[in-house]
Amino acid sequence: MTDARSGSTGSGTSIPGDGRVVRFGEFELDVAAPELRRGTELVEIGATPLRVLVALVEQAGRFVSKERLLEAGWPGVTVSDASLHSALRQVRRALGDDGREQRWIETRKGRGYRFRAALDADPDGPTRGPAAGAVEPMALWNRVRRRAGGDPRMIDALLRTIEREGARGLDAAFRAELVRLPADLLAEAAGVAGELPEALRPVLASASVLGADFSRDEIDDLAPGSTGELVESIEHGWLEAVPGRPLRLRFSSAWVREHLYASLRQEERERLHRAAARRLIERGEDRPEDASRAAFHWLKSGATAIEAIGPCERAAHGFAKQRDLEEAVVHHLAALAVADAIDWHQRHRLWMQLGNALFRLGDQQGARDAHLRAAALAREHDDPEALAKAALGHAGADANVETSRFLPDRADLLGEALGHSARLDARSNARLEARLARELSWDGRLDEASARAGRALELLRADDGDPGEAFGILRDAYWAIWSPDNTDERIEVAREMHERARVSQDPQSEALAGALLGSTLLENGDRAGAEAAYAGRGGTASRGHAGFRLGAQTLRACLALLDGRFADAERWIGETHALRRELRAQNADAIFAAQMGWLRLDQGRLSEFAPALLARLDRPREPALRAGRALLLAHGGRRTEAGSELQALVEKLADLPRGPFWLTTLVTLTETAVELADVESARALLPALAPHASRCVVIGIHTACRGSVALYLGLAAQTAGEPGRSIPCFEQAVRMHARLGAAPLLARSQVELASALADQPEATRAGREALAEALRIRDQLGLSNEEPKIAELRERLA
Repeated sequence: MTDARSGSTGSGTSIPGDGRVVRFGEFELDVAAPELRRGTELVEIGATPLRVLVALVEQAGRFVSKERLLEAGWPGVTVSDASLHSALRQVRRALGDDGREQRWIETRKGRGYRFRAALDADPDGPTRGPAAGAVEPMALWNRVRRRAGGDPRMIDALLRTIEREGARGLDAAFRAELVRLPADLLAEAAGVAGELPEALRPVLASASVLGADFSRDEIDDLAPGSTGELVESIEHGWLEAVPGRPLRLRFSSAWVREHLYASLRQEERERLHRAAARRLIERGEDRPEDASRAAFHWLKSGATAIEAIGPCERAAHGFAKQRDLEEAVVHHLAALAVADAIDWHQRHRLWMQLGNALFRLGDQQGARDAHLRAAALAREHDDPEALAKAALGHAGADANVETSRFLPDRADLLGEALGHSARLDARSNARLEARLARELSWDGRLDEASARAGRALELLRADDGDPGEAFGILRDAYWAIWSPDNTDERIEVAREMHERARVSQDPQSEALAGALLGSTLLENGDRAGAEAAYAGRGGTASRGHAGFRLGAQTLRACLALLDGRFADAERWIGETHALRRELRAQNADAIFAAQMGWLRLDQGRLSEFAPALLARLDRPREPALRAGRALLLAHGGRRTEAGSELQALVEKLADLPRGPFWLTTLVTLTETAVELADVESARALLPALAPHASRCVVIGIHTACRGSVALYLGLAAQTAGEPGRSIPCFEQAVRMHARLGAAPLLARSQVELASALADQPEATRAGREALAEALRIRDQLGLSNEEPKIAELRERLA
């Protein structure tokens, strides 16, 4: 939370309030405020990302470890690496940078992060780190001025210390970027503070409690009748106006402020903190920054837990509304740190709020740990409703977390909560049933999942209540019933989800409902309807948690690949992969391999990249990923291994779960059978593909769209030696791909149709037309693959 003395958060080392303004490019960073400006315009950036930026700028030109940045951004609080990655993304966004270009901030694996730009700290020239073992006079002088905060008395004190210690020793201390000043420098600071006239000490001591900057009104509240002393303090240079904010004041020397604060008696310090907290609460402005400062002052005043927790919670909720989730987490943790003395229901609520904030921040393990603490409290006090809330929180239901990985402990806790169903209301039972159904579907237990989802929907529709809760039930039921055989039912559920989200005015939920509805419409070949359902998702996602940003980027990659905009698709696939890695998604490499595999296949370059992509798939267990690995093996020249994997999956075709990735598995196996010319496998795939010929293959929630199932049915028929059966399939695929605007798949369908027609003497003209259209599209996309096959087709159709 915001430290009212230093302007940093928590109880750790404060950012030096040294009055320094550093400039890089078009930006200006006021380290003391701290504030970031572009020209005269203030750049909006959260408090935590700003602290991370200051820590990087303070070490400009040097690598800063992850641990140092975590300490700077979240002093005294333990958070996950995902929090740091989120803060760095916000910094880069504010600076117009990105993780690929790294114009300002460089990432180096094993070393940390480095601010790359040269800094202009003052008119005398740039401030740079010194070379090891050497001291440049101007560089040393600039650092002395920085440490002294521009205070000439402190500059004198530092220079005297330099003379005593010698430049070499002091330079070593600077290179280490001291967190604590050496004892002799602290003594010098105390000596400078000792020059203060006694008449000014009360007003300046009060000011030292207020923070990095403060208004005259705030001083009047803590030290009434001190206007004259305040004016004198400004005239003598102890206080100065904040640049760009003339109505606010600050100390000209951070060291003097720190010394005055430390010299206050504990009782006086606590009295001033309490008075400052009350003033902020009485002012009642609805700003999380004010609640944060009030919480800080309460905690420093020796207040009781009940007095301190209220401001902490208000600050947390305010920052959460502003999407500053790092600050929200810090305040939840601050509340829990003093929560032992409060009622267990309040502690349960605090753990739940912390868990939900961590989920939205991307720290899933931290979130689940928090919800397990809430579950333990519920068990201890035999409260089924509290246990149900903890189980749903642990499963990510309250944070709209999307993950398709089955976790036994998640299912066990949901089952434990349902064991108390007789003591729960209908809505709690519906939420638990739906969430457990979704979990079981990921474990392949589709019949049980479908039955539980059906019970959840019955309970929901019999007891219609809060639309937000209803949305969660519908969302989980959708996942649980997802199969290739029920697009109409899923569209109905998705439309109901969308309406509930609209009524509850929840843009994130509305975006997710649009994504599910859009993906399902795309399965039916309705691209226009899908894009209409997706509309608004990108803008909403940018303000939401990381999962929604990921969804928006994945959609861009999917549509770019479908259109044949390969460069755009590759860029978006790379960015989504980086975000998944930052979120520690365990399937990040597998999804990347799948997306890039389809991209390279459409480009005709899969054999070139197969070895690298295979490294991302280390013997997966999921059938869809196993099928993808077989395809990569086939194109990578390891045909024997590919054939063994293909046959093993085809032999168990009837046992494959008919879930979200069933059709994906079938078409990937078909591609492998075609590549290997495996007649028996192709023949075995025909009856499984045939009922879905009118459908499109959409992987997950628009991870990729592989076009018409009819294309793969035709390929399987042709490979199985049934060319007559393949022609109507390819014609159907051509119509579908034209409607979708799927240029690469349309060109491929036309080539395959021309190949099938070439064997029909009476259809030569139609074959030539199909080939001509395919060549036109291929030229437009810049494709040069399949040249031998096309040359042969030209001869056959001549």
